[in-house]
Amino acid sequence: MLLRFIALALYVGAFFVLHPYMHDHPPRFAGAFVQPVARLLWALLRLWGPLVWFLPGLLWIGMVPPLTPGMVVSYSLFIPLFIFLTVLWVAGVFPPAKSPLLQIALAWLSWGLCLFVLFITFFMMLATLLSAPPSSLEMLKLALFFVFVTLPPVLAVAIMVSGAADIIPLASDEPQRVLKTLQLLTAFFTTFPKPTWIVEDGVIKTQIKGNPFYGVGPGWVMTEPENIVILKNSSTITRIVGPGITLTTPSELPHEVIDLRNQIRLTRITAVTRDGIEISLPISSLFRVHSGNKRIGLKSLAGQEPWPYHNQRDVWRIAFAEEVDPTGKTPLEAHRARPWDDIPLKVAQNELKMVVPQYSLEDMYSVDTNANKLRRSLVTEAVRETVKKEVEPLGFEILGGGVGNKVNPVSAEVLKQRVEAWKARWINKVLEWQTQVEVDRLERLTKIRSNARADVLYNMLHPATGTLPDDDTAADYVAYHLLENLIHMARNEQVQARLPESAMPTLLQLSQMTKGG
Repeated sequence: MLLRFIALALYVGAFFVLHPYMHDHPPRFAGAFVQPVARLLWALLRLWGPLVWFLPGLLWIGMVPPLTPGMVVSYSLFIPLFIFLTVLWVAGVFPPAKSPLLQIALAWLSWGLCLFVLFITFFMMLATLLSAPPSSLEMLKLALFFVFVTLPPVLAVAIMVSGAADIIPLASDEPQRVLKTLQLLTAFFTTFPKPTWIVEDGVIKTQIKGNPFYGVGPGWVMTEPENIVILKNSSTITRIVGPGITLTTPSELPHEVIDLRNQIRLTRITAVTRDGIEISLPISSLFRVHSGNKRIGLKSLAGQEPWPYHNQRDVWRIAFAEEVDPTGKTPLEAHRARPWDDIPLKVAQNELKMVVPQYSLEDMYSVDTNANKLRRSLVTEAVRETVKKEVEPLGFEILGGGVGNKVNPVSAEVLKQRVEAWKARWINKVLEWQTQVEVDRLERLTKIRSNARADVLYNMLHPATGTLPDDDTAADYVAYHLLENLIHMARNEQVQARLPESAMPTLLQLSQMTKGG
């Protein structure tokens, strides 16, 4: 009775001590190599240690007459241990070996202690039963003991296997899904798993640190619906996976994330115009991985379905189209490949630098009357066609892009001269307009004055000419009065200063001739 009480106290105390400790100290990968045997012990301790699986069986000491206390301890300890080791062997936690036969031999060696103790205990129990056959009640107690010892670890394994599918989000159609979830879960508790990655906002982030080469179990990569991931094995590209969750093979690592959504890249470049002026131009490129003309639905936009792409061959082309651009780089940086999503914009920049010298600075701001478009739009169309021709065979789909409207000379002096030139042109236009207005005003004023003089003379002379006998006399009369008025005006000092010297004698002579007539 005392032993049973001690076992019960130990079980309750250990249960309430181990659970908080395991909760506050989850398995962590420290980065150092963990020996295979240590991985096995850590998995055993962390997965089933909190159950304190050997203590409940000790409560049966003295309650099953055919079994001695040593037999009860042996069965309580080694039957659950044998079950747990079997599960860990299935999950691949046992130390790895070079051949399957050696792997099995190591497993049997690991189970050797359990099997040896169980066999010895079994034969001892068999000898006891044969020497003193138990009663029916004792046989019932014996059967209940074995159920009590065996059922809890079996239930623990069943709960873990069924619950692992809810913890680890593998696809329902994943081959050997139960086995793989068991492997992933047990590998985490060995403190030396393979790594787990998740793609967030196009960036690969490590969720569970591990060792991709020697870690236990498979690793896995989770991608968003709009991303796919290129995996590599050392320096070899292996496959393209995603969207969704994909299990990785040994030594397999994420190489690069390919975003299937529409991409836009913006930058400014400098180029020299036909008239030798260096200008700065904004340029953009809108593109994506070729969708194969597959429709992008609302569910894809909402992240509920994977984004479409044409085929994996296009993705391979894009991945291997990465180029090295040594311009302005150090010897180390010169060998780094340019990211795939910089390729369309880089091609557009190179083409724009070749197209701009065909136009002057004024052309970049003017309109082509034949095409009825801004010449800047013609530059955009030429660049876009070249970009399509060069990058679409690589698996890209060009959606747009072009040259922005903020085209500025690089030199501030050129900008100042341009402003002054615009200012001069506007001043000339204003002066021409003012001159034309003044000419029109003088013409209208002269006409008005002529009409006014004619009206005044008519009103003055018409009454007098109406009484003359004939038209010749009337004409002489009009000429006489006109000459008299001109002579009167010419005698004015201000007017006389502006007349030639011969003007006054000529007028007097004409007046005498008129009188003589």
